[in-house]
Amino acid sequence: MLTCLFDIDGTLITTGGAGRLALREALTVAFGVAEPTESVPISGRTDRGITRDMMLHHGIEPSVENWEKFRDAYFVQLPSVLERFGGRVLPGIKELLQTLAARDDVAVGLLTGNTRKGASLKLGHFALADYFEFGGFGDHHLVRDDVAHEALQEVRTRFGARFKPDRLWVIGDTPLDVQCARAINASVIAVETGTHPREELQACQPDALLADLSDPRVPQILGL
Repeated sequence: MLTCLFDIDGTLITTGGAGRLALREALTVAFGVAEPTESVPISGRTDRGITRDMMLHHGIEPSVENWEKFRDAYFVQLPSVLERFGGRVLPGIKELLQTLAARDDVAVGLLTGNTRKGASLKLGHFALADYFEFGGFGDHHLVRDDVAHEALQEVRTRFGARFKPDRLWVIGDTPLDVQCARAINASVIAVETGTHPREELQACQPDALLADLSDPRVPQILGL
């Protein structure tokens, strides 16, 4: 069985900055921060890790209680921000997901820094949610490698002996996608549809580096 674990932002979709703005607006709603920082890196990171750093920057205790307060505000803000920004599904995504969904020897999941509900809201907005039934998410983990291990455990639990470790692929657009894939001994397709230049992605040595997932070589790379 082939297993494909997809990143979301910059890989499946672009929200045009809606995710970042929703995080900042949630900090304002939850804690009254008038001008939330834009200096915290977000690319490839988990929502929990990003939120912790935003809180620390503004002198807010990154406790579980405060994380939950922030998270709930974010879930309220995100749908309206997505509507305002528009965004789009990235090239080749719908066709690739349809191809994978049509096969009974392929499992398709997520490996994302988004929270589980945040991922559902984003993918639902772009009519992609039905393609994904499992994965690893950023609800509890500060670093992406731990999300990868969560996703791997979910795959093993769901598919048992059908899961073939040598046919595990991660598809993402950041160096952290490549790094977390290596943490679980997965192969990696890196795509240039995010914010990282080709040279930076190439330096991470993914197994394949593509301009986007409309590339006709994708099925061959995945071994379909």
